[in-house]
Amino acid sequence: AVVSTQSTGDAECLTTYGWVEIVGCADRSCFDLNAHATAASTKFVAQQRLDIPVSREVVEVSLNKAVIGKAFKKAAGAVSGAIANLTDSQKEAMKEQLESGNPYKVVLEGGEECEVTPAMVSGIKTVIRTEHVREFVPNVIEPSF
Repeated sequence: AVVSTQSTGDAECLTTYGWVEIVGCADRSCFDLNAHATAASTKFVAQQRLDIPVSREVVEVSLNKAVIGKAFKKAAGAVSGAIANLTDSQKEAMKEQLESGNPYKVVLEGGEECEVTPAMVSGIKTVIRTEHVREFVPNVIEPSF
């Protein structure tokens, strides 16, 4: 069985038994590497050094880890990770909501919702990041014979 996110291609040959698939290629995108990275809790990425560094604005969230740890205990790492994975626009929305004194809900991988209070965040600001290396997960073309 092939799990394909893009496309597949087959080569078939007409034999005395009828049409027989002799090779199949599946574009698995980065499915396997992402699955292994998740299971191993590590990054499986390729790096490309940039000839010209790229600067861009990003929104950074500084957490009060002691308060988060006390509130969420074993789930504290998952909550911190969910906050880190928010888009910049979501982080800006979080900033507005927390500044108004209201909690912000983050959704963990399993779908569980957790409320982040203003006391759990020590700051949210926009900074300029300069990247000298581009990291990416390479795609995989998987042949089968």
